[in-house]
Amino acid sequence: MIKYDRFWVTMKERGITQYDLYEHYQITRSLLDRLRKNKNVEIYTIDRLCSILHCEIEDIVEHIPEPDEMNEKTDTNIDISISVRPDGFFIKRYKKRGRSPFLSESYL
Repeated sequence: MIKYDRFWVTMKERGITQYDLYEHYQITRSLLDRLRKNKNVEIYTIDRLCSILHCEIEDIVEHIPEPDEMNEKTDTNIDISISVRPDGFFIKRYKKRGRSPFLSESYL
């Protein structure tokens, strides 16, 4: 999940109000509402906000892992081997999570 809580803190630190943003920098009220509700915002817009506030992207955006993302186990133990036979076929072997290798043949 992307959160924009840091944006409001940075705005306050820089002394820029919401009124300043939509009156002087043409930032729409609907965009401010999207930021308030942590909705999707284009990267171009975030770049503009960084320029206006003279800050880095980390001062505006924060990534918070979803609860199910934090509990997900990722399997990085995957072995892949490919060998080419003289007749033009190649053999792919996959070994994943301790299961027996899966063997498939495809024409090269």
